[in-house]
Amino acid sequence: MNQLVNFELINLKANFDLFDNQSVFMSNKLLFPGQEEVVESGILHSGFNCVLQMPTGSGKTSLIIKYASELLTNRGRLIYLAPTRVLAWNIWMKFKEALPQHQIGIYTGDFTSEKKAFPIPFKDADILIMTPERLEACIRNWRCHWNWIPSVHVLVVDELHLLGDRHRGARLEGSLLRIQRLNPFLRIIGLSATLGNRLELADWLNGIEFSSTWRPIPIEVSKVYFSKATFKPELLLKEVQISLEKGGQILVFVQSRKRAESLSKFLSDQTISSAYHHAGLDYKTRIQVEEMFTKGIISVLIATSTLEMGVNFPVRKVILYDMQIFDDGKFSALPRNSVWQRVGRAGRFGYDKSGEATLLIPRWNRELQSVEKEEYDPIVSSWSDPRHFSEQIIVEIACGFSKTVSQLEAYVKSSLGHKQGRLPNLRRNIQDLLENNLIQECSNDPHQKLKVTKEGYLMVKHQLSPETVFLFVRILKQPIDYTLFDLLFLLGCAYDQEVSIHVDYEELDLLSTELLLIPSTLLRNSPQQSVSIAGCEGKRLLSGLKMALVANAWTSGLELEEIAKKFSCYPFEVIKLVTSLQRLLQALHSFIESKDDVNNALIRLIPLKEKVYVILKMLEAGLSEEQVSLTFIKGVGAKNAKKLIKHGISNIEDLALAELSDLVGIHKVSSKQALRWIDEAHLLVKQKSTNRFVGEPTENLIVSESFSINIDSYRLQRALSLKIVRMGANQYEISGGSEPHLLDRKGNEWVCDCIDFSKGNICKHLFALRLYHKDPLLLKKAGQQRLNTKNMWSIQSLWFEKPI
Repeated sequence: MNQLVNFELINLKANFDLFDNQSVFMSNKLLFPGQEEVVESGILHSGFNCVLQMPTGSGKTSLIIKYASELLTNRGRLIYLAPTRVLAWNIWMKFKEALPQHQIGIYTGDFTSEKKAFPIPFKDADILIMTPERLEACIRNWRCHWNWIPSVHVLVVDELHLLGDRHRGARLEGSLLRIQRLNPFLRIIGLSATLGNRLELADWLNGIEFSSTWRPIPIEVSKVYFSKATFKPELLLKEVQISLEKGGQILVFVQSRKRAESLSKFLSDQTISSAYHHAGLDYKTRIQVEEMFTKGIISVLIATSTLEMGVNFPVRKVILYDMQIFDDGKFSALPRNSVWQRVGRAGRFGYDKSGEATLLIPRWNRELQSVEKEEYDPIVSSWSDPRHFSEQIIVEIACGFSKTVSQLEAYVKSSLGHKQGRLPNLRRNIQDLLENNLIQECSNDPHQKLKVTKEGYLMVKHQLSPETVFLFVRILKQPIDYTLFDLLFLLGCAYDQEVSIHVDYEELDLLSTELLLIPSTLLRNSPQQSVSIAGCEGKRLLSGLKMALVANAWTSGLELEEIAKKFSCYPFEVIKLVTSLQRLLQALHSFIESKDDVNNALIRLIPLKEKVYVILKMLEAGLSEEQVSLTFIKGVGAKNAKKLIKHGISNIEDLALAELSDLVGIHKVSSKQALRWIDEAHLLVKQKSTNRFVGEPTENLIVSESFSINIDSYRLQRALSLKIVRMGANQYEISGGSEPHLLDRKGNEWVCDCIDFSKGNICKHLFALRLYHKDPLLLKKAGQQRLNTKNMWSIQSLWFEKPI
């Protein structure tokens, strides 16, 4: 094994020798040397917007707390943007502990004005801790927040590099531009450890920048090369054992949840205390794991990107087990910023003279071998995506910031996207929005003022993308009597669906069986119809079907753990999916209310608005189509409905036939209340049947494909998506899967380093090589598998992303 591995060392040196605990930042008085550099530079008190770049663990948060303390003394107010809810709570706790005499408010999606009020109202808080999404919501509804927005002096943006996030960056960029117009005297302080274009970002903010390279603990980075991917678990074990002998805990970063779980089990089997941490776990479980790791109960923590930012742990060593990520349906190299964010987690101040980080790298990958010094990628505006750009234009008009084309031109010129020359054509974009009825011109106005339509207004109110609004329009326009399942399916495909539950190949038979008899209008018709409405195909469409089945199971009475097990997902994902679907259903309900669509109302047996409302109730309470009828009675919410169901009253017809004695024994149900419920049920059953929303099972157009076993179709189809690079006369690198692999020629045979090949199988990598060399048999087989499924639903074809 030793001959197959070699080491290469890099040093990330500290600018200050390891010192005693006298410089620990305590009670807002003592500073790290890096913090002293910042204070001495005067940047925080300059009055300008500023970008502050400091290594992970060098005390950025503590520095801001000290600055906030001084600001509050002068009656200033501060917003602190934390990138996630979990980090927002973490920051809130730190501010509460450091500044107990002040009003520290927290504003995240955990609170809503309707169900759970914020602990401290916006206008009363001295410090406002919130996520970027919450700030965006406040800005979009700025007239309701005018009693506090103008009084804020400083906005701190933690993890400023999120501006480059292709999912969240566009809205953050728009928020920063708009809040500066709402409050021209507001200062912005951007914090990050990984900015490849700090000067450009500071210039965009019309501010100044400062960089400190001081870190509390120097980090020694080693690169471990492997010649076969199958060696990686043993290499990890060796690195862990060496580190544990020296003392200290280890944080391992991997590319997927399954890998985190499998490696944790692998180490546990070696009697090493380990655990895993990823976004599939609920908040409570994640917090418990973090606490156990912090207390030293767990020696090794295997994590995905969930621990890349924010939370600091007593980690002596960081191991980057995977140097690639799976994003947007494909594997790609781990961005340099993520590499150094993760590496920066190493080193325990006050305990270690240095931290350690190890990168596991394929011996043949020259690109990864060049990772030698702490360099960062530039932060690039995601306004280059026309979808994000369109949304920002609509928000700008809806909020009253811009009303003419010339005002919009001035607005976009202030963006980071414009500075980087990455914006779509504005006038063409405006024309598209006009044609899609999201905005309109005021024809009687000589200045050609623009305003949003009802659709555009609802898009802004519910924080939706234009794509989701277009989906709503397509749903309403089609003369289809949708079932409840159909609506769940289509919303599962929405661009703004916050959860994506992927489908594994092994699940295809289960999904085919489940979908065969489920009440569905769409599945009884050509799949092309669903493709045109949903606006997607292939695996994304299949994922929408699976998520609809999961949501349907939620309303059928199955326990959370049963649902997760049946559909190979995590309980927390089920909860998040239900919450996300509720948000989209509420938006669709508002959208339908805003339309006067008589034709569609006549075509459908039950108004679409009523169906959407019922699904909302079903998801909210976890009740079936029949059981949810109980909630139509005034005063019978989800809790009372479940009480009635436990006593054998499952629907309004049961309730109408019930005797008073059947109800008085139910906890907290009075005789007066019971009589009123029975009377209302009598009236309601005359208007609406219990089975009004219960769809009849029908035989849907689901086909099951079976291929010849001579050539494994699964491996062959996976091979079609792999990338092949020739490394030499007798060597190829195969990438695009969960791990890059190497094929070597041994005599007359090709040998792969993957586990599948070691088990005696013809792996997908060998299939990819044979296709690369135009193997006629495989080319013919691949062609045969592209079945004609134009008028039938083929679950296998969706998974393989074949054309429909």
